[in-house]
Amino acid sequence: MARLSIALLGPLRLQLDGRPITGFESDKVRALFAYLVLESDHPTLRQSLASLLWPERPERLARHDLSQALYNLRSTLDDQDRAPPFIIATRQTVQFN
Repeated sequence: MARLSIALLGPLRLQLDGRPITGFESDKVRALFAYLVLESDHPTLRQSLASLLWPERPERLARHDLSQALYNLRSTLDDQDRAPPFIIATRQTVQFN
């Protein structure tokens, strides 16, 4: 089982099995990750995440941006084939596992 180490105070720092994790494409992806970690006790609606992170964008575009951010997050965490995954995403919700 993979060991993910997370430091949220100060700049976001992650290590996966002792190796630093980098490669987040934007501050929004880092903010998404931090939010999901802090709210990991329950799933969050995608619509809520899109509105929170992209309030100035029309809903359709904000949801697209959220999908792109989730793709970058899962790729950076090498989460696509991990069992169990760190990110649990359904069509309606997203949750940090």
